[in-house]
Amino acid sequence: MSALLNPVSFLFACLSGWLNDHQQRAIEYLTEENRVLREQIGDRRLRFTDDQRHRLAVRAKELSRSALMQVATIVTPETLLAWHRKLVAAKYDGSSKRNPGRPRTPAKVEALVVRMAEENRTWGYDRIVGALANLGHEVSPHTIANILKRHGIEPAPERERKTTRKEFVSRHFDQIAATDFFTVEVWTLKGLQRFMILFFIELSSTGVKSVKLPPRSPNLNAFAERFVKSIKEECLERMIFFGEDALRTAIREYLAHYHAERNHQGLDNRLLIPNAEWKTDGVVHRKQRLGGALSFYHRDAA
Repeated sequence: MSALLNPVSFLFACLSGWLNDHQQRAIEYLTEENRVLREQIGDRRLRFTDDQRHRLAVRAKELSRSALMQVATIVTPETLLAWHRKLVAAKYDGSSKRNPGRPRTPAKVEALVVRMAEENRTWGYDRIVGALANLGHEVSPHTIANILKRHGIEPAPERERKTTRKEFVSRHFDQIAATDFFTVEVWTLKGLQRFMILFFIELSSTGVKSVKLPPRSPNLNAFAERFVKSIKEECLERMIFFGEDALRTAIREYLAHYHAERNHQGLDNRLLIPNAEWKTDGVVHRKQRLGGALSFYHRDAA
């Protein structure tokens, strides 16, 4: 029986030796090919993708360090083994399954915090917390402090000491009026006399916006000057006045027309004070002032 096995064993040993020799020659060729390619690359650093590192690390684990020293030509054995250790660590990394910590403050809430702090200089952290609670947002004072710090906004004690020109004007806007004067020549018993007409425009009810002008600008009071232009061209320069009463009557009639009957280009060609009782259909009527110098068309009131 043993005599019959000896030829088979011999044949198997010969085949194994041939395969090993063939495999070794293939490895030697690939190793040499890698060296040639490495010489072509020179000193340039090779950059690997995560997939390439993973594949090399898996194969490197199957070889010993001495074997890696013989075949590895583009990556050192230490680098291959380091990649393998990272794969092992990633396998047992449970950070993705951990419960999240405190969630980040939503962007819309953070924007509200910044807005409230900028619009209300005297509001501290607790005051902003209360205002947010009114809107259904629960935020701690510590979170408020961190948000303001990230946006470079000082705490309330420092903020309330600073008042900008815009804020000062806004606080007094309801009490501010543009003012100017112009002259009109009137015939009197003493001859032609010059009358000075002083007027005021309440800014809070006219939709006027504050515009910063350069120094020594000729139009530093543009809205008032526009009113002067309107009253002169539409009324005063089209009449000759005999006495102060006539001048007062003309100005009074023009102001009534200006406020309730004149369309203003600065308000998208709308009336300053529209009458809600006027109809949009029916007979059209013309309302005249100063003998037709000023006209207004409307339909019967409802």
